[in-house]
Amino acid sequence: MRLLDIKPHQIINIKLKEGNYTWNENYVTPEFSTIKMTGENYKNGGKNNVVTILINKKHTRTYEGKDYAVNSRLQVSFKSFFSMIGIDIIEKINDTRNKYSSSEGIGVFNLCGCCGSEPSFCLLFGQFEVSSSPFINVKGNNIRGRINLNYSHFSRNVNATETEIIIIDTNNGCNGKGSYADVSKTLVTLNPGCKLLTKDSIIYHD
Repeated sequence: MRLLDIKPHQIINIKLKEGNYTWNENYVTPEFSTIKMTGENYKNGGKNNVVTILINKKHTRTYEGKDYAVNSRLQVSFKSFFSMIGIDIIEKINDTRNKYSSSEGIGVFNLCGCCGSEPSFCLLFGQFEVSSSPFINVKGNNIRGRINLNYSHFSRNVNATETEIIIIDTNNGCNGKGSYADVSKTLVTLNPGCKLLTKDSIIYHD
C-alpha cells in the first residue's frame, strides 16, 4: 500500500477494496491535513472486515555507533487528523532491540508536535493483532493527542516478545514539557496480554 503524498490543509479519502495490504514505510502527515482510510463493506462492530493490513518490517536508526529499533509507520503531525475505519491490522514487527528515543521510534502509530499541537488519530471498527509496545504513542512539547478507539478489538500476537502490550502511552518532549492523550474507548476489547495504562497524562472517555 502506498500512501498519497499530499499538501497541508488537504482532505484525502482513501477507499481500500477487499484484500490484503502491506504497510512498512513511515509516513508523516502534513500539518493541518485530514486523511480518512476506509475498508470496503465494513460493518459496525468491526468483527467481519474484508480489508487487512500487515505491518512486519524492522527498521533501524544508527546513533553514536549503536543500532536502534524504529517501529513507526505513521506520525500524525501538527493539527492533522488520520483515521482508519473498518480495517484489520496484523502487526508483527516484534523488534527486541532498544527503541530509538524519538517520536519516530517509540510507537507504531505516533502523535507528535509541539506548542499546543492537537493531532488526532482514530482506529474504529477493527481487529488489531499487536506485537510492539506501545502501539500508539503521544510525544512532544506541550501537546494533546486526541485518540478514538471505539469498537476496536486488541490482541497480543502469539509470537510477540513483549509479555504485555501497552496500547497507548505518552512521553515528554526534549525540553521536559508534557504530552497528554484524550482517549475515547467505547466498547473496546482488550484480550489477554493487552493493557490500557492508567496515568495522569491519559484521560479516558467511555
